[in-house]
Amino acid sequence: MSDVKVTLQSSSEKELQEKLEEMELRVKGILGAIPAGVVFITLDGRIEAITDQFEVLSGYGSRDICNHNISKFIKSDRSDADLAKRLAECCDEGLVSAEGLKKSGEKVPLRLTVSMINTAEGVGLMLCLLDASKQGVL
Repeated sequence: MSDVKVTLQSSSEKELQEKLEEMELRVKGILGAIPAGVVFITLDGRIEAITDQFEVLSGYGSRDICNHNISKFIKSDRSDADLAKRLAECCDEGLVSAEGLKKSGEKVPLRLTVSMINTAEGVGLMLCLLDASKQGVL
């Protein structure tokens, strides 16, 4: 005999679940509208999440790069820990220049901004990355 699993939810639990799903879709829509690659990293530089635009910019999918250090994409002479610390210092600096290395091995000049964010897991960083070779001038 096969097992049958029955889950009962109260109407308030269902409403809460629907609101959470709606909020998640709204956040995904907002992130999808940002014309830059967005990467969420921990303060030690570990990549937690990326957007579709980052995948296009870098060639890396989530499975390729999440849980790796941001140094896998942003090239630096610094150690992983020093790069993460330097990125955290960039929060007050506005646009910063850097060099990325795509999955294909191609180098890409970057302009990025870094913002401190609070998550359920603690404080992290949000990096917004633009391909500087494609930026126009006003």
